[in-house]
Amino acid sequence: MQNTFGNDNQLPANAFNPEDLRQKILKYQPGILAFDSLTAGKAFLNDKSATLGLQDIKIGNTSLFIYCSTSGINSHWSRQKYSWYELAELMLLNEPAKK
Repeated sequence: MQNTFGNDNQLPANAFNPEDLRQKILKYQPGILAFDSLTAGKAFLNDKSATLGLQDIKIGNTSLFIYCSTSGINSHWSRQKYSWYELAELMLLNEPAKK
């Protein structure tokens, strides 16, 4: 569903459309796709046990990464903030060489 926004607990079930996103990933082929919501990452992967960080699967050549939200309602932010550093490092390692 386009133009839907809000906290994870406010989104309707049809706001998550994993197959549509999967098709867009295959079409545009980003090097990394990062979810800034553990809930959204789990929904996309259809894996309730997914955790923060680099995921074991890829979509085509696209790496998948879940990092924590900085939302004020995320009471775990201080313990989870290191996922941001891990994502930054991964992005630097995957940055194309500059000409």
